[in-house]
Amino acid sequence: MISFPSFKTVFRTGFSSQDIAERLQAKVEPSKSVRWNRSTGFPFEGSVNAQSFQLRRILNYRNSFAPDIKGKISDELSGSRIEVTFSIHPIALALFGFILGMGLLVSTILIMVSFSCEGFEPATFFPIVVLPSAVGIFYYAFHSERKTSTRLLEDF
Repeated sequence: MISFPSFKTVFRTGFSSQDIAERLQAKVEPSKSVRWNRSTGFPFEGSVNAQSFQLRRILNYRNSFAPDIKGKISDELSGSRIEVTFSIHPIALALFGFILGMGLLVSTILIMVSFSCEGFEPATFFPIVVLPSAVGIFYYAFHSERKTSTRLLEDF
């Protein structure tokens, strides 16, 4: 079974949860439904409160696989603990699942037709190569954006 990208990580810091929330708030612009100018000087958009945050990186390009970032901030004896979850937007995930399902259906039909005919056509196995490649691109696009977002969050 294919599991779709989701990644969890924990940061520990010597700052209080209030300090962390203030530092994040300074780097986060409120969400906008339409963004005309992508170079705002803020690396993230979203919302931040004292115990949690929801962010999305502001990109100067299109990437449907950029992660949604959700986090919980909690105090510990020696500072704070920040639990961060990176996940794909549900609509992008549903669209990719639909496209992958249609690709599997077409592949199955082509292979069945190939074996039922007298002549064998190697080109019918092309979708079998393309589908794993599409999944690889999906994972790469998500994890490259996740790594960049993780670096930006660590800098705070």
